[in-house]
Amino acid sequence: MISRQAIIFKPKIMALGAMALIVPMPAVAACSCAAPAANDACVVGAWTGLGDGVMSWIADENLPIQPVDPPTIAMTFTQDGQFVTEPFEITFEMAMQGMSATGSSDVGAATGCWQTSGDQLTLCYDDGGPSQSVTVSVMGMTRQMDDIAPKIERADMAYSCEGTTLTTTVAVDGHSPVVTTMQRQ
Repeated sequence: MISRQAIIFKPKIMALGAMALIVPMPAVAACSCAAPAANDACVVGAWTGLGDGVMSWIADENLPIQPVDPPTIAMTFTQDGQFVTEPFEITFEMAMQGMSATGSSDVGAATGCWQTSGDQLTLCYDDGGPSQSVTVSVMGMTRQMDDIAPKIERADMAYSCEGTTLTTTVAVDGHSPVVTTMQRQ
């Protein structure tokens, strides 16, 4: 069973002309990692996302954003308690208040340390977490917004790991949780 206890998210609202894109972002908290010997060995390895997670969450929350090409999310957890995520791009379409837009979001690589305790997985990011930029085209006008992701030090989430499947559940205050399933590479 996966606990719904996890990080509290504060939505970040970015104005895009007459539209707004609400992005859940974790609150900042202090972070340190325990000795790697205490970590769940099942988590160690390279993992690839199955296309659920945030994209499914957006659909479940009925947000006016539709992914055009859901990203493949890849990350590696090492035995010595370090992790690295690969950069990825999300291409999307939006429709709101009679207007439509297309765009993409580039999310940069991230590194840090990780730890497990019970059914909780904690990621402690180096350098404030991944960078993120968004490019949106509305009515023939294109706008690029760089470095829009707030800096985060820590992300806590419930997890389960069995054989070739790693599932994480991140609580989003007042909304359904973000559930991501990854397969071992």
